[in-house]
Amino acid sequence: MADRLTELQDAINLQAENLCNAIGVIQQVAQPSFFSDFNWSSRASKPEYQAFLQGQPPDDIGRNFAVVIAATARQLDALIGSLPEEEASSEIQRAAFQRLVEDYRTEGWKLTRVTERLESRLTEVRLFLTAIAQTQLTTQSLETEKKTKSPEGAISAPVLRSIANSMETKQPPSVPEEVDFSDWNPPATEGQWFPHLALTLTVIVFFRLIRAFGVVNWCHKWLVFLSNIATTAGRARRTERFKLAAELTELRATLKTIKMGEQFAQYSRCERRIKALERQLSQTRPETLSGSFIRAMVINVLLYVLEGILIVWLIARAPSKTISERSLEDAELRDSYFLPFLYGLQYVPSKILSLVWICLCHSVARPVATQLQSLISQSTWSVTLDNGALGEQYPDSL
Repeated sequence: MADRLTELQDAINLQAENLCNAIGVIQQVAQPSFFSDFNWSSRASKPEYQAFLQGQPPDDIGRNFAVVIAATARQLDALIGSLPEEEASSEIQRAAFQRLVEDYRTEGWKLTRVTERLESRLTEVRLFLTAIAQTQLTTQSLETEKKTKSPEGAISAPVLRSIANSMETKQPPSVPEEVDFSDWNPPATEGQWFPHLALTLTVIVFFRLIRAFGVVNWCHKWLVFLSNIATTAGRARRTERFKLAAELTELRATLKTIKMGEQFAQYSRCERRIKALERQLSQTRPETLSGSFIRAMVINVLLYVLEGILIVWLIARAPSKTISERSLEDAELRDSYFLPFLYGLQYVPSKILSLVWICLCHSVARPVATQLQSLISQSTWSVTLDNGALGEQYPDSL
């Protein structure tokens, strides 16, 4: 407070000095006015004063003083605005000071945590570097001895003593004999979760698309085709259906050429023959309603079993931890907005999180697959279980 008042007083004195200097200099360089009532010779008639006026244009002097006075006025305004208001009581100032102290303590605690972590890691790095250097020295000694060893293959005593000293005395006691550098790898928990969740979503969408594209119908048709060509009775029935279909196609072509009014009897016989062939085709159809239902049910059950096995395998292969401790500490140091969520997430088992993700994927993939299936069912290449006109023209064809 005292520093701000002193700075304000200095600024006021500077502004007063600027105003006084501006008035004096502008008065000195201003053009004098002559009055006819006064008969006296002023200083303006002197030659040296006229030369001074020509060397100092008044416009530049006035502009410079205006800039200086305006800058000092802005400084005064800022200083006055920084002063405490009248209603700022001691309680308010004490509360503000308390908040500053709490912020200072919080930042100091964070700095202490960071410093401790860095010091511990630095100590571990130094220990590992010592172990690495000692191992390199031992390896170099062994290589040197191998190059210069005697024909009998004996190792000299100095090398043995250096190896023993390096293993007993020179190695720090806190360094393990076998250094495991895997602890220095970054925690793979977050890196493992993304491919795991992506693979789960891919499996669910894949099986949904299989059902939407009518793969069950295609598998059913393949089973019917294989059953027809695998047995003697099936091949004979298939040959008979081809003959009936060829005869039916020929009769339909003949029926189109017959005029019903002139050749009614021939038209009627041809029409009855066509209906009889259609009944024979329907009777020799390779699949029945019960057989088709059973085959379709078996295919659907196999698909669900395969999907369940993959989902169970994915749940079993889920990462062991939901979030690593190092990531949680980093979030604490950064004061992340998601810190409460991360605190709650670390207590959720990874298997439960995988199940929640599977339910979410099913809820998203179901409407998409349903809409796609409705579009496919309206297209011409959708396969149905019953044989229509296409099956009559090309029986048992894929």
